[in-house]
Amino acid sequence: MGTIEVSCDGAAPPAPSQKRDREYGMCVDPLIDGRSENRKNELQRKLTTLKEEGRLYKIWKFIHKYRPGKPVRPLPNIQGGYNAVFGLEFTDGAAIMRVALPGVNAFAEEKVRVEVATLRYIERMTSIPVPHVYHWGTADESPLGLGPFIIMDYIPHKCSLADVLADPSVEDSERQYLDRNVPRDKLDRVYGQVARIVLELSRLEMSRIGSLAYDEDRDAFTVGSRPLTQDMNDLVVQGGIPPCVLPPEQTTYASSREWYEVLADLHVAHLTFQRNEAIVSADDCRDKFVARYLFRQQVRQGKLLPDWEGGLSGKDREEEKFKLRIDDFRPHNVLIDADLNVVGVIDWEWAYFAPASFRHDPPWWLLLGHPEFWRGTVLDWRNEFSDVLDVFCRALQQVEEKEEQEKREDDGEWSIDQHIDALSLDAKEESPMTLRLSERMRQSWDAGTFWANYAACRFYGFDPVFWEFLDERFFRKNAEGGFEGRIHLLPDKVRRRMELFVDKKVEESQEMKIEEWESQQAREYLAEILADLD
Repeated sequence: MGTIEVSCDGAAPPAPSQKRDREYGMCVDPLIDGRSENRKNELQRKLTTLKEEGRLYKIWKFIHKYRPGKPVRPLPNIQGGYNAVFGLEFTDGAAIMRVALPGVNAFAEEKVRVEVATLRYIERMTSIPVPHVYHWGTADESPLGLGPFIIMDYIPHKCSLADVLADPSVEDSERQYLDRNVPRDKLDRVYGQVARIVLELSRLEMSRIGSLAYDEDRDAFTVGSRPLTQDMNDLVVQGGIPPCVLPPEQTTYASSREWYEVLADLHVAHLTFQRNEAIVSADDCRDKFVARYLFRQQVRQGKLLPDWEGGLSGKDREEEKFKLRIDDFRPHNVLIDADLNVVGVIDWEWAYFAPASFRHDPPWWLLLGHPEFWRGTVLDWRNEFSDVLDVFCRALQQVEEKEEQEKREDDGEWSIDQHIDALSLDAKEESPMTLRLSERMRQSWDAGTFWANYAACRFYGFDPVFWEFLDERFFRKNAEGGFEGRIHLLPDKVRRRMELFVDKKVEESQEMKIEEWESQQAREYLAEILADLD
């Protein structure tokens, strides 16, 4: 393990005695994040040079090689958060080559391969409008050595759904919030269309947890590699977590419990390996350590699995089916035309099959902003979310009822016996396996399962969610509000490990550095800490 000293623009680290408010999650490591952004900007500098040298025509020629038609003119280049886009207009449409940016994509080629498989799967299995993929390749196959790429259709549109729903009074482009003055008829219209997409996605399932792979020889889709999540990527490019402590690329999972245990261990890894801005004081570190220990304890003891798996147990749990989750599915990636019609859904990176309860949770993006980034606290987010969830669930329920009606009409008139069976089913308390998706979402929200799943998946938003919504749900009243009220739950061995851990993190916080770990050393160190928590 080595260290690289890096300047932090003269900013002094917080004083060790300062205690962070639990309303906020862990900050990203500014040195690691800055290094990632610098690497991303290297491509922009390269593109400027290529443009000045008149060499971008090679990219347009490359697009034309795989997209048939008569080209008309190039489209403006675009650089987003994770990708750079080059476009070429044809007489009958347009195509783009999207290149994964260096620095911000820790697993660029894996990401591109998974997204291509997902796009082809969605195109074949659903009616959701997505870009058609013409060709894709690795960095070695990329023109001008730009990076892993996808050549696909460009979908004409007016704007994104987020542009229509965002509060226009907020000028911060990094923070968007739902405009509570959006006319109800407009909200109903767009929510109805998005609800149809969400409902269609909820029906896609596989028998293992992981990311899709496409076998061209067999023309078949399988779960072929680890769940490549957006948060796993961010742990590396924003937190400096050694990639070697993440799940191996070829690993898939057969049960929800396995995946939740992986996520719980990754929360410990996050706190362990992020050096800068991970804590601001010894007590803040104890808060974070205790929260992760207790959450991991609940997962490993299986105490939350009945909620997360919809009540499955025994033989049924062995036959779990997993649902497609897209970490970056949100209004920013839903394209609409001038008449508010959804014309496309883009950015299918970070898609993987996950525990079914992930799909049954209500969408966090109904307010556009994440709970931990809200204008206030996660409690303020919860209060605003309840109202908009009602609107979305009603829209989803209407879509479900319409589809059920259409199915009845397609199947023909019901017999008297079928009507009696339907009435008797309505009269009974419905089992978790017969609930509509709209009902499952309300159930997840009311029961607090939404928050348990959110905490499991969201590494930088874990702490406020745990202390506000999970702590007392798990362990009853906590009058002292943090680790002080839970220290008695830790065995002596874990308390000793915590104090050693706290001493090390406080020492690290005194000096801003980038720390480089050797793979074997990182794995052994994490294994040692996890063993002490068992």
